[in-house]
Amino acid sequence: EDGYIYGRGTLDMKGPCAAFMAAAKELSKQDIPVGVILTTDEETTMHGAKAVVKGWSGPVPDFVLVCEPTAFRAMLEEKGAFHFTVTARGKPAHGSMPERGINALDAVIEVKDRIEAVAKTMNDTTVNLGVLEGGDKVNMVAQNARMELDVRFPPQYSQDDLEQLFFCIGASNGARVEFATNQYLKPWKAVESKGLELIKELAGGYLYIAPYATEAVIFEDMCPCAVFGPGEPVGAHEVDEYILLEDLDKVKDMYVSFVRTYDRV
Repeated sequence: EDGYIYGRGTLDMKGPCAAFMAAAKELSKQDIPVGVILTTDEETTMHGAKAVVKGWSGPVPDFVLVCEPTAFRAMLEEKGAFHFTVTARGKPAHGSMPERGINALDAVIEVKDRIEAVAKTMNDTTVNLGVLEGGDKVNMVAQNARMELDVRFPPQYSQDDLEQLFFCIGASNGARVEFATNQYLKPWKAVESKGLELIKELAGGYLYIAPYATEAVIFEDMCPCAVFGPGEPVGAHEVDEYILLEDLDKVKDMYVSFVRTYDRV
């Protein structure tokens, strides 16, 4: 509509993937060696990228370009991601007499608030409550509750640091609180390489430090990486997610130019 494609995933990542596939098709006609890796579960476990790296059996690539949206800026760094589950077990009671029970939902909400208070002291660390479940009926004190939190953090924190900071937090109402780590992705910083220098030139000097995580942190175990793509990342996952058709055409040509130049240098 009016030069835009709307819909969940158009920006992150169907549009950029389509652009690179079109670029690869054009490059293949010129006998320039290039491959396309399409993975699953990037938004959660990154199992797809992990399986690719673990099971790679062919020649190791010289360079991996992750096509996440960066608004045509070269991404140099990204925060780490720490996902974990908090469960609470309380004591059921009739909803008209809450003082006779221990509300597990109250417990996890209190724990969330205390985790957020700690995060505010941690240099640009953010906390998002992504899942909250609990209780059985509106007229009962909730006996069980669980939540899943997504913490994005800067480079100075290890998994042990985060677990020690957060997993000691309890609830004042006496509910039993337990924690379980679901995923830890370390922060990523681009390593200087021929490919990164070419991406910086392609971006025209516009550089970017991202608050989110990408598969670059996985692929860097195999070879140098960079992240570069079309569209403003702030629009990802929103109801009216979109991408400009002209941006897809533009980035396709940029990907072709990048690979051609890389092949010659």
